Amino acid sequence: MGPHEGALAVSTPRDDVYLITVRGVLDRVLSTRLLRMVDTRVRVVRDAGGCLTRHLLIDMSPVVAVGRGALELLEHARHSTGVHGVTLHLTAPDPEMWRPSARAREIITSIGTFPSVALALRAL
Repeated sequence: MGPHEGALAVSTPRDDVYLITVRGVLDRVLSTRLLRMVDTRVRVVRDAGGCLTRHLLIDMSPVVAVGRGALELLEHARHSTGVHGVTLHLTAPDPEMWRPSARAREIITSIGTFPSVALALRAL
């Protein structure tokens, strides 16, 4: 991964938690890929009655920079998960380091953040 690239990784640290880790630069392209992953997981939850996923956690602590408009796309993730009864949470030690717009700040606040994945897993 180059300095201006981003990447996504998925894991399930617990049966009820689906974790998507975002690394590098979160730009609009990577945000769109992230939204596709969220939508895919929501469809699995919707279509598989036995799916145990109750929480979707997006770990943004490895994000080094955020491009214009990228955080605003999280609004769709919040809506998609909420409609299907899955809670959405972010991990980010300090979201202000990305200098979010006023709208992005509202979205981040409405989703809720944890300073780390470990703390999120303890609280969820």
